Amino acid sequence: DGAYSVWLRELMRALPAAQLRLVWAEDLLRAPVASAAESLAFLGLPAHPAVEKAALAVASMERRRARQPRAEAPAHSATGFYQAFDAELEHLMDNDESV
Repeated sequence: DGAYSVWLRELMRALPAAQLRLVWAEDLLRAPVASAAESLAFLGLPAHPAVEKAALAVASMERRRARQPRAEAPAHSATGFYQAFDAELEHLMDNDESV
């Protein structure tokens, strides 16, 4: 179980599963138009031409990013970023660090 499953369980305690829609970042990056269209349909909203335009912009940014050399990030940088989330997650688990 990862952090996502913990958050999902908490959401499912508050809301019926039929009211929840998960959008995986990998799916959004791989197929942004399809992911956005599915999300709009889930929300009961009509398709929107801006979705296609945004998808083209994302694809263009990804191509540019792929051509740029990546700098190595220090291994400890993610630790600091997640500290606030860890504290909130611990609070949601009623301060039970064993979970």
